[in-house]
Amino acid sequence: MWWVWCVCAGLLAAACLFRSVFWVWAQNPKVTVAREPDGPLTLYEAAALDRGGHDHVCRTLVEGMAISGALEQVDEHFLRVPDERGSVDALQAALLDELEPGGTYSGHQLKILAHRLDGTGAVLVGARKAGLVTRDSSDLSLNAVVFLMAVCGVCGFFATVGTRSFLPVGPFAGLVLVGWGVVAALPWRYDTASRRGARMKAAVGGASGPRPALPPGLVLDDAAHKRFASLALYGFGDYELFRDPSMPRSLPPQDPGPVIYEGPGLGGL
Repeated sequence: MWWVWCVCAGLLAAACLFRSVFWVWAQNPKVTVAREPDGPLTLYEAAALDRGGHDHVCRTLVEGMAISGALEQVDEHFLRVPDERGSVDALQAALLDELEPGGTYSGHQLKILAHRLDGTGAVLVGARKAGLVTRDSSDLSLNAVVFLMAVCGVCGFFATVGTRSFLPVGPFAGLVLVGWGVVAALPWRYDTASRRGARMKAAVGGASGPRPALPPGLVLDDAAHKRFASLALYGFGDYELFRDPSMPRSLPPQDPGPVIYEGPGLGGL
């Protein structure tokens, strides 16, 4: 059974090496536009590092306007454009330019309009040029390592059963531990931040630490800034706002009432 161990070891070593090289390549993108190293992420830059990407930036923009008062919430689905503008940043001003003063729009409509803005796409482009976004957030290489770990475990079990000895347990267990070390060192990613982006995101993501910076032109009180930051960093917001109001809501099952059982021979009466 040693040839089985050699095959497993070779495959696992190749998978671990590929994962390591891929992670280093993906997490260290080339910086093409210099950015202030110590400057905190802005709210929209923080949103751009979410796995939702462009969609999360647009959602952050629309719901952030409801938080800041740039849009007035009518109900759980609709927002109204106020007659007078307050303090808004460039992205919010661009979206307001697409809306009719006093008009009412659903969150779903506003997010579609935000997708069409050049500014929301420019946020992602700027984050990529500054080296904040990973080149590729795919976890297929890590999934291959986990799969081969499982294969090594199964082969070790059958080798133990086939030889009626616990001698094969150690070598196969060693392979599993090597794979686990790679998984622990290079784990799954739940956002698209590069190493640099992850450091900057961690610097503004603490419960009591500094928050993402406000874009120029936007003025918020502390409570609104905290809500906006939670939305940008973690997606903690009002998902009901962006549900398409034209789509029927699923209703809970209704009580059909008492069931009348018919005895045999009643003819449906």
